[in-house]
Amino acid sequence: MDKMNILIVDDEKSVLSGLEFMINAEPDMRVLDIATNGKRALDKISLHRPDLVILDIQMPVMNGIDCIIRIREMDEQLPILILTTFNETDYIVRGLANGANGYVIKGLDFALLIQSIRDVYNNRFVLPSQVAIKLSQYLLQKRNTFPVRSEQDFRFPPGVFSKKEQQMLMLLQTRQPLKDIADSLLLSEGTLRNYLSKLYVKLNVSNRNEAIREIQTYVIR
Repeated sequence: MDKMNILIVDDEKSVLSGLEFMINAEPDMRVLDIATNGKRALDKISLHRPDLVILDIQMPVMNGIDCIIRIREMDEQLPILILTTFNETDYIVRGLANGANGYVIKGLDFALLIQSIRDVYNNRFVLPSQVAIKLSQYLLQKRNTFPVRSEQDFRFPPGVFSKKEQQMLMLLQTRQPLKDIADSLLLSEGTLRNYLSKLYVKLNVSNRNEAIREIQTYVIR
């Protein structure tokens, strides 16, 4: 049976050793490597191509948020699970907005942590109740600040984007997995990726997060 290869990124040795012991005890996963900051994590991701990254937020040299941004420039699909002691709304929002697939707090029950790893690996979004409450409160307060806009909210330059490309741009905002977007458009994931590559050129961007920011310039004010 092929095992899930995991990279752990944390600057606390006790956390690294504890996670390594727990994960390696599971029959379907193993720790491929460890890193103590975001910069080293990027090097190891390029070298090893892990199946999943467990990432702390507060680290020296490069923090977890900046690391997530760089990872998403390299790989839009690599599952990222944030594991941290910081249950602060700003960290939650910034981590998830930049492409993390889940967020768990250190000290979580062992069985729940292992299940969270499996869930994120299987394209499920993970958010503990205490984190979800903070996030929902934030969104209620800021519901008009970062809306997912509809097609009627945009005015695209004539002749620049096809109708299907405009649909793709709308769906990119939802941050759904590319497979789900492809299914809704009745496309294969490979075909969607080809379309997006051309779209990114038109938008003069290199990844999904940059594209989402760029299309806001077409919002009708």
